[in-house]
Amino acid sequence: MVQWAIMILGGLSIWLIARKSKWGYILGLASEPFWIITAIQHKQWGILVLCVWYAYAYGLGLKNNWQAKEAGQ
Repeated sequence: MVQWAIMILGGLSIWLIARKSKWGYILGLASEPFWIITAIQHKQWGILVLCVWYAYAYGLGLKNNWQAKEAGQ
């Protein structure tokens, strides 16, 4: 179940970001809890650090994308 969520949310996230949609960042953030669960279950501490980094990047992308839309860009 967790791997399906990672695959679907992660794949759609990348596809939508490539299409310049803010929904890609939202789905990317939604996928992070599943990555965190998997990383903790399998004691993959490097992946856990990457999860935090990716979540920050998705959040930053969402913030920047939202501000650009509000500014009319």
